Formats: sequence, structure tokens, C-alpha cells
Amino acid sequence: MAVTGSTFSTQIPLMEVENDTSTELTRHWVNPSPVLAMVLTVLGESVIQKALAQSTGGLLTPVCFSFGWVSYSLSSLKNSFGNGRLLPPPDYPVKVFDVESGRYRNNENWLIGRILRDHVSWISDFQPAESEIRIAVFEAKPLMDHPPPHFYNNMQHLVGIVVIVAQLMIAAIPAIQTQGHEWGILAITGFGTLLATAMGSLPQWRVEKIPKNRHSDRIFALTAGRGSRDVMIIKGEGCCLDLKELAILHSAGAVITRSMCIFQVLGWCLILISLASIRTYTWYLIAVGAIGWVHNIILADLKRGPKRRNLPLRLLNIVSTRNVMDGLMDLEKTHEGCGEALVSEFFPGKLCPDEEEWWKAERGERVNTKYHQKRMEAKDPELPPLISEHRLDVASGGHRPPKPKDFNADSTGNQEVSITVSPAPGAGSTSDSRSGSKMRNKGDNQSGLLRPMTAAEAKARRIQDSGRGNRTELLIPDLFEEFP
Repeated sequence: MAVTGSTFSTQIPLMEVENDTSTELTRHWVNPSPVLAMVLTVLGESVIQKALAQSTGGLLTPVCFSFGWVSYSLSSLKNSFGNGRLLPPPDYPVKVFDVESGRYRNNENWLIGRILRDHVSWISDFQPAESEIRIAVFEAKPLMDHPPPHFYNNMQHLVGIVVIVAQLMIAAIPAIQTQGHEWGILAITGFGTLLATAMGSLPQWRVEKIPKNRHSDRIFALTAGRGSRDVMIIKGEGCCLDLKELAILHSAGAVITRSMCIFQVLGWCLILISLASIRTYTWYLIAVGAIGWVHNIILADLKRGPKRRNLPLRLLNIVSTRNVMDGLMDLEKTHEGCGEALVSEFFPGKLCPDEEEWWKAERGERVNTKYHQKRMEAKDPELPPLISEHRLDVASGGHRPPKPKDFNADSTGNQEVSITVSPAPGAGSTSDSRSGSKMRNKGDNQSGLLRPMTAAEAKARRIQDSGRGNRTELLIPDLFEEFP
């Protein structure tokens, strides 16, 4: 018996489609599956770790409940029994030089990497990009208000509290709408916030951020090394963190840290399991995690001044040149010993004969060397001013110091400013190693390093020609009382 195709098709009833694609999409967009929230809690552990590293040290940590905490808890447990560290690895390469000995260490501390990274970002706001090297010289300042270590509860902590309160309010909406029946999202958010706060309050965060020696008087140089254009020189002055000690990776795992990491894994696993029971109002749960996620991302990459890292600095001066060797020489003339310690890093091979002659010459005889004469005869295009008048507020952290501290009015009403002036060719060296000192000479432009100048004169002569189109900053130190 033959069955035709048309007869066969009429004998089978068409199935009624109850759940087509559009219906399923609508259902999931109205009320997403809790699996989505479970997956998101596993992603993004690096953001959580950097956000904690950025803000921990005190009792209150503004890191919020968000996606990524489950994977971070597992990673921190592994590290606590491995290298014993809570801080993430450095995300910016740094070599830490001891200027007096000329030796350096490759940095292994996340904190030092962030100090140089934020410095590069800060100085790039007002310094021209034409230079081959930029050397900023600082001196460490004591913390006047609080003895170190002190971790500031500033605006980022206030924002963190606001975000946490907003998360709890959003999580409470389902419970309010259902008269207390849907309390699961509020419970998960509250418990997750407690876990995040407990992790940030571990004392080991302070241990990894503060070295034992907090009153170093040595001179340190921070740079990414050969090929980079930014160098920080930090004069300890007896109140600086020992950056060379801080750069070493020590195993700091403690019993309390390991116990907390175990508790964190158990707590976040409970939250992960509890997420599977949330069947309704899941958009509120995703909103809570997303708000915390955005906050933690911003917090993880936030720029902070060294004072916020227990390293307040006062800017002395800046050297910026088109030629790296010229910059190191200008640094050596202004701050003896600092430039020589960096020569082997930026020029690892054999120096040219005229360069070697300059470095071997006595300090007062260097103006008679061939290299110095070659620099003076060069006629390269000039660099633009390092710091323009309208950017002074940026360099001083947005707070211009009181005017009486900036200027001294003479009897004619002109304003006088003490600025640093490099010796003129052939004048020899009469430099004080601290260019910000208040020494004054009444001679002409070639008589010494520091002299009173009118405000108009200071603006016109903010930079000093050092040959070859290079510029060495003639900084007004009081205008830059503190690096933000």
C-alpha cells in the first residue's frame, strides 16, 4: 500500500508551539535567569584586588559588594598559602635606585608602581611632550597632622559609603513591594557587603604598604628604566618611607589572614548557592552588582597623590631636555650625585670621549670641557615653557598657596619671587643642593643660584637655556608646596 507525501502530511497534526523565541526572550528580559548573576560573580577578580589595594589600610574600606568576589576569594586563599601576599603584582614597571650607592632593585611592590604611574600622569598635565627626559626632584615631608602610617578617610570613602547605602536601598525594594516575602536579595547584598568590609579590614594590608623604616634619609630614584622619559628623585630628609625596603617582595602571610581567606571562600560559596534560589526580581540583584562593579572599577584605577600613600612630597625643581645625557648632566649640576647614579642605567655601554671627560672632570671644571662647549654652541629650536602661568593651580594640586607666601612686595609695589637659576656658562658652580632654599644673591644674573626677581621677570625667565635648546626648570618652590 503506497502512501503519498500529501496523504502522509495530512495524517500528522501540527504541534502547537507554546514557547517560541520571542516569548522566551521576553520572559528572560523581564526576569533574567539567576544563572546570569551567578556567572557574573565569578568574573573580574583583578578589579576587586586592585580596588582593595587602592583603599585598604584603615578600618573602613569603600570596596562594595559586586561581581568578581567569588573568584577573588579563591585567588586570595591560594595566595595566602603561597606567596603570602594580598597586594596585586605591580602594574607599572619601576626600578628603585639608591642614589648614594648607585645600586637598584626591580620593584615588586604594587604601591611603588602606582606612585610612579600617578606621577607620570600628573606631570604630563603641564609639561611639554617634546622633551626626551623629564626629571622631577622632590624632598620628603613629614606628616604634620598624623604620624605615619595614616590612611586617609577622604572623598573616596564617602563615595563608597554612599554606594553601599544605595545598593542596600535597591536590594530592599523587592522586600518592600512583597511586604517582606522576597527578602533574599536584601540578605545576599547585606551579607556580601559584610564579607567585603571584613576582607578590607585585614591588618596585613597595612604591613605590605608600610616598610619598617619610615624615617629614611637616603635619596631614591624611581624610573621605568632605559627607554622611559620620566624620573622621580626623592630626597628622604629623615622622614621618607624606605622605598628600597618596600620594593622587596616579602612573604607576609599570617594566621589571621589565612583564616579570613578561608572564611571568605565559605561565605561567597554560600552566596553563590543562594543565588540559585532567586527566581523573581532578579533585575534588582543585577543592578546591585552592576553599581558595585562600576564603583570598584573606578576605584581600582583612581589616581592618588603620594601623600595619600604616606609619602608627602615637596617639589623642588624639574629638569626637561631634548637629550637624555644633557638632562642627566643638568641634574648633576643642580643635585650633585643624582645624575651620575643614573648614567649607567640610561647609557649601559661605553660613553663618548667628550661625555666621559665631562663626568670625570671636577665639578667646577666641567664648564671647560668639550661637551659643555658643544652644548653652548648648539642652536636647536627651543622647548616651550615647562609650566605655563595658567597651569600653576594644576601643579599645586588645585590649591594655590597664600599670596604672602608666594610673593614679597618691594617698596615700589613690585612683587619679588625667589627662583632657582642655574649658573651661567663659565660662572662655576655655587649651587646649594637644595634648590628650594631661601638663599638670595644681589648680584646680576651670573652671580649665583638664587636672586629676587619681579613677577614679570620670573614669568619671562621661568626656564634657563642650558644649550642645545634644552630647558631646566627655574621653579618657584613655594608655588608647588606639596605634590598632590
